[in-house]
Amino acid sequence: STGINKNIMSYEEHLESVLRNISRLCLLMTVGIGALSLTGWAFGSTIITGMSNRYVPIAPSTALCFSILSASFLFYLLHAENSTRRMVAVFCAFLTLLICSVLLISFFMGIKLEAEHLGFTLPQRLALFPIGHMSPITATNFIAASIGVLFLVLPEEERQLYKNAAAFLALCIISAGFIVIIGYVYGSPILYGGHIIPVAFPTAVAFEFLGLGLITASGPHVLPVRFFKGPTVRSRLRRAFLPTIIVFTLIHGLLYKMALSAATNPALTTSLIAIFSATIIGIIISKLSKSIGDEIDQLHIERKTGEETLKARERKYRQLIDALQEGIWAIDKDGRTTFVNDAMAELLGYTSISFH
Repeated sequence: STGINKNIMSYEEHLESVLRNISRLCLLMTVGIGALSLTGWAFGSTIITGMSNRYVPIAPSTALCFSILSASFLFYLLHAENSTRRMVAVFCAFLTLLICSVLLISFFMGIKLEAEHLGFTLPQRLALFPIGHMSPITATNFIAASIGVLFLVLPEEERQLYKNAAAFLALCIISAGFIVIIGYVYGSPILYGGHIIPVAFPTAVAFEFLGLGLITASGPHVLPVRFFKGPTVRSRLRRAFLPTIIVFTLIHGLLYKMALSAATNPALTTSLIAIFSATIIGIIISKLSKSIGDEIDQLHIERKTGEETLKARERKYRQLIDALQEGIWAIDKDGRTTFVNDAMAELLGYTSISFH
């Protein structure tokens, strides 16, 4: 029992360490996207700010909020016990919350704040749609992210409740970012803004990293982390299949869209894509089944070895007890005899075989 508890504690500590590292890496990626986007605006590069001349560039105010919020929270996570870093994270979260609340209210009032441009010059060739302004979808996500950071930084009591709330907000942010990415991948503008100010592709990617950073910073006992953790076969299947299915669906849809748009024979193209998809799925299932099968076989071998060791110890202790001169008679709660050593059997006038 002590060994099992130690293994559980060791696994929990290892998991928390892995989650901390993932959180820091995701926040670092978010800071990088924000800083790179501001650099792109400084040099007038739409490739950096939008990743394509056909995509909406990330707004300067959006890039600034990503940099402020993510950098301060990352700064806090590196030394969470430091009160100064805590106050910096709280201040930056409130600042981001204030900025995005003002921008969201301004949007609904029909006011466009030129201060959002942060002094950068807007590229004229992208004047067909509104650029340089934060989308209301982006502002809403930032408000949720700022509240999530405050939940993870401020409270000292009922901390798990706040962690669950932060993880839920982060999951909403990831879902919103994923929908925007789907819109860009499949060419559906309505999914990333439609007729309102659209969400930039780099913004959606940054929100994926920011949301994942908040979830992993919430610890191993929140959903959806709790849904995937553990060495059980069920958890391993979830960890393996769910991300794989999501990535494969995106790639499959993108290939299908690109292939059909350039195909002279759509039926042949569709058949080849189906064959490719079936092959990839087969390889994934084969690799996963081999991994799980090997683990099950190893557990079976360990169980058989444990049983043999236990039987050997039982025989050894039985020999020691039978060698005693004192009689030993064990009964269960129902009064049935469960064990008698040779001395007690002889004392009662029976052979020990009669009680075995």
